Amino acid sequence: MFLKYVHKLPLVALSFFMLQSVSAHEFWIEPINFEVANGDNVRAHIKVGQMMDGETYSFFPGNFERFDITAGGKTQPVANRFAQSPAVDQPANQPGLNILTYQSKASVLTYSERGKFESFLKNEGLEWVMAEHKRRGLPDVGFVELFKRFGKSLVKVGDGAGQDQVMGMPIEWVVETNPYTDKGNAVTAQLLYQGKPFANSYVVVFNQLNGKVTKAGYRTDQNGRVSIPKGAGGVFLVNAVQMIQPTAAQANGSGAVWMSLWASTTYEIKL
Repeated sequence: MFLKYVHKLPLVALSFFMLQSVSAHEFWIEPINFEVANGDNVRAHIKVGQMMDGETYSFFPGNFERFDITAGGKTQPVANRFAQSPAVDQPANQPGLNILTYQSKASVLTYSERGKFESFLKNEGLEWVMAEHKRRGLPDVGFVELFKRFGKSLVKVGDGAGQDQVMGMPIEWVVETNPYTDKGNAVTAQLLYQGKPFANSYVVVFNQLNGKVTKAGYRTDQNGRVSIPKGAGGVFLVNAVQMIQPTAAQANGSGAVWMSLWASTTYEIKL
């Protein structure tokens, strides 16, 4: 049985409501090439799925609050035509580390089957939410959750020099180790929530190499950081979820009792 999506917020195109089924799905930005020459096009897809396999979505401004590319200290909106695919397809005119940033609008879902909410919480290391759900006297089924996505991706243009930076999203990853220039054995990433380090957050790291995808679980330290081994290289997707009780303004008449905030980032390691 599928989770029931409710059109109570006039914020998101119909296609976006069809992205999730019984269990949680990750959201990420997937460049077609993580390394491009200066002047060539940065091209990237919006993806939703599991184990780095999923649906590809086009450029729909009605789905996002911001969709930017940052290079050389300057941030500009992604320039594309409505419904175009890939969602990002524009010249890389600034060499160095280019940062893609995506902040979705809110989507609404209703849990209509027992156990699905609890299963989602266990998968994302949010077991505390179930206890709070019961303490608040909320029902097992028929309740509404909002979710928002906050995705980033790092693209090497030319030499790839530079650093990831804070983009001011409510929750976001900042990859402190430049994966394209650093020669160490691990990549350090910091999770920020409301601009502050988010300690003890459960993190899932997916690694795609030679057609095989693996995943590993971590916890952020007291400074919100995780150290991710480079291993044999490949494409990495780093994901974490925060759950909050939405304010009346955030609920926007949807009746939502929870709101999940999804933070992801992607990069590639070539050894």
